[in-house]
Amino acid sequence: MRPQTAIQKVPGVAQVSCKFERVEQMKLGAFVLLLAVGGSFAFARAQEQGSERTETEELGRRLFQQRCSVCHTRATLSVKAPHGTLLTVDRLERSWEGAKQNILNGRNAMPAFKYGLEEKEVDSILEYLKTGPDFMYNGKEAAPAKETRTPPGSAGHGEVLLSGHVKTANGEKMEGVSVSAKADGRTITTTVFSDKDGGFYFPALPAGKYSVWAQSQAYETSKRAVDLAANRKEDFALRPLKDFFKQLSGDQLLTALPEDNAHDKRLKQVFKHDCLGCHETSFILQNRFDEAGWNSVIDVMSMRRAQA
Repeated sequence: MRPQTAIQKVPGVAQVSCKFERVEQMKLGAFVLLLAVGGSFAFARAQEQGSERTETEELGRRLFQQRCSVCHTRATLSVKAPHGTLLTVDRLERSWEGAKQNILNGRNAMPAFKYGLEEKEVDSILEYLKTGPDFMYNGKEAAPAKETRTPPGSAGHGEVLLSGHVKTANGEKMEGVSVSAKADGRTITTTVFSDKDGGFYFPALPAGKYSVWAQSQAYETSKRAVDLAANRKEDFALRPLKDFFKQLSGDQLLTALPEDNAHDKRLKQVFKHDCLGCHETSFILQNRFDEAGWNSVIDVMSMRRAQA
C-alpha cells in the first residue's frame, strides 16, 4: 500500500487580511508557463553512433524517439507491457503508404496521430525507418530465428538490466516513485516508475557506470553511483522530509488554504479572483509571511497601482 501524505494547512499562508479587497482592479495580465516533458528512451544510444543523416531523416529519428519507440522497439518494452508491432524492414517495405496511413489514422490498438503530427512529419519518420536503424531487422527475409533474437525485457549483447524496489524508511512499499538512471558522461536520462509492490524495472541499458536516483514528493531524494557491469538489483529506502513545503505545486498550495468557515471561504475566493490573474499561484504562495507581512506586500502593490 502506498503511503498517503495529507496536505496540511500551511501556517502563514492563510493569514491574509481583508485588504485583498482593495486590489480587485489590479489585474494587469496573466502569465502561463508551459512545461514540455520529453521522454528519453534507451534505444537512442544505438543511434548516436549511426551514419550521417539528412535533415529530414534526423527529424524523423527525433519524432520516432518521442512518439513511437515506447511501443515499437524492444529496448523500451518489458515482458508484461502492452506494445505495438515489432518493426522489420520487410514488413514496412510491403507498403510504406500503408504504414503512413496507419500512423495518421490509427489501426487496431494504435491511436491516430493525425491530430498531433503533420503529414510531412510522418513522412520524415518513414524516411528515417528506410535507413534501417539498428533496432530493426535489416534483412528483407523473415526475422532471425528465436534463439538469435532478444526477447522483450531481456538484455542483448553489451546490455544489462537494472531493477529493484522502493520502500519508505519504515519498510512500506511505495508506488509511483520515479527512478532515474543516467550514464556517466552522457546526456540521456531514463526514468521508470515503481509499481504497486514498489518494484521498478529498467529497459536494457548499455553496461557502464551510472548515477541512479529515486524521488517522490514529500520525501528526500536518494541518489547513488552504480556500476552496471552485469544485471543488478538496487533497492531504495526514502526518508520523509521534515519540511516539504517547497515541493508543493501551486494547485496543492491553493488547496491547502483553509476554508473551514464562511470568512475563510470568501477570502479564498477573493485571493483566486484578485491575485491569480497576474501572478502564478506557486509564485505567491511560496512566500510565507504573517498577517503584517502580507498587509505590507498588499500596501506596496496598492501604492504602485496608484502611481501608475
